[in-house]
Amino acid sequence: GSQTGTLAVAKAAAGVYLSNLSQVYDGSAKSVTATSAPAGLTITFTYDGHAWAPTNAGSYAVTGAVLDANYQGSAVDALIISRAGQALSAFLPTNGSVFVYTNVAGLSATASSGLPVSFATNGGPGVIAGGTNLSFSQGGQAVIVASQAGNSNWLAAPDVTNTYRALGIFPLTVVSPHGLTVPPTNVYLLLEGTVFTNQVATPDTQGSTQYVCNGWAADGEAAPTNGLGTQAVVTVTGAGALNWLWTTNYWLTTAAGPHGSVNVGDGWQRFGAVTSITAAADQYYHFSNWTGDASGGANPL
Repeated sequence: GSQTGTLAVAKAAAGVYLSNLSQVYDGSAKSVTATSAPAGLTITFTYDGHAWAPTNAGSYAVTGAVLDANYQGSAVDALIISRAGQALSAFLPTNGSVFVYTNVAGLSATASSGLPVSFATNGGPGVIAGGTNLSFSQGGQAVIVASQAGNSNWLAAPDVTNTYRALGIFPLTVVSPHGLTVPPTNVYLLLEGTVFTNQVATPDTQGSTQYVCNGWAADGEAAPTNGLGTQAVVTVTGAGALNWLWTTNYWLTTAAGPHGSVNVGDGWQRFGAVTSITAAADQYYHFSNWTGDASGGANPL
């Protein structure tokens, strides 16, 4: 007798162990890896049911399955692609870092992610228009913050703060009621930090009156940093006035009649000063009286 049947040899169970399940976004596809038991088996992967590996940050269901004639097995887990960090660099205006407050500066910065950078003011006279155009409402320190908020693949970049100096333009007034100043008396609009030198010619004689410069006085931010006598040197830090000060002298003419003398000769006398003039008579004569703009017989006068 005889009998016919079928011998069925089933696939043996194999173990699948997934790895590289936590990765960081960098713009390239992120594949997981796996090992098998027994070792060396071919393993195929799907990501959320697709055969291709994902690129963007997120969570993806991963299945690793043995592809072999004699073994079978699979494993399921999650691939986590984290958002990448980024940094900002090259944060400078396109045309410098110190400006006159009437200037407009173009701002620029680079994010390592390649994403666009935004700018905002955080104190001072800075005003941003059109996203990147920095202007100034007045002189001073403008604090500007560059930022990149990130997206689904990139974390926000740490903010970068820069301070830019805007130099003011200030009026400096030169005032002098007498004499000739160099430069002449006027209002000068000067850039902050300008060293302005002014000097005056003295004395200023007009007939029997003489004006003599005796220094300067400053108002506002015009205090001279140095200078002596008839010269003042001002470093401009704000609006102010430089006032030249004067004293007044008058010409005093003195003379003695015949047979006498006085002890003070012709010359300039300061306004308000007390000048004592003594008359002396020659031998055999005596002083009588004063004439001219003086009178009386007091001696000394």
